[in-house]
Amino acid sequence: MISFWHTFSLDDLPRETLEQSRSLLKANGWLIIALPNLLSLDFALYHKYWVALDVPRRVFHVTPKQLIQFVQKSGFKLSKKHHIPTDAFYNCLYSGKLLLKKDRSLRWIKPLLYFGASNLAVLSYILGLIGNGSGMVFYFQKDVDAT
Repeated sequence: MISFWHTFSLDDLPRETLEQSRSLLKANGWLIIALPNLLSLDFALYHKYWVALDVPRRVFHVTPKQLIQFVQKSGFKLSKKHHIPTDAFYNCLYSGKLLLKKDRSLRWIKPLLYFGASNLAVLSYILGLIGNGSGMVFYFQKDVDAT
């Protein structure tokens, strides 16, 4: 098993990393990738202040569909995916803090912003239960039929 827990998008050479991972895995070995979800509600609302963007360390950002297609081209098949429950709370609350830090004119609504971020985190968590969470984990298995 090889896992990239919020680190895959820090890689300058993701295709090469996938090829090397595939060569290291035994038949039917597992590749696990956790990433922030660009289709999440909290990204849509916080956008450039979304903490999970983690600029400039993250080299690239992808949607779940883009990630799946990219990894499958390297000889893996998707087995399952699910959201990371704690990501919604961390991303929403910390993004609210970043927004306040960057835009001082919003200081007067600080209590309201944190209350809203907490509620947004709960909503994002619920959306994660149906497949569109703030952070996602993808379980790929080495495709022994792929060349």
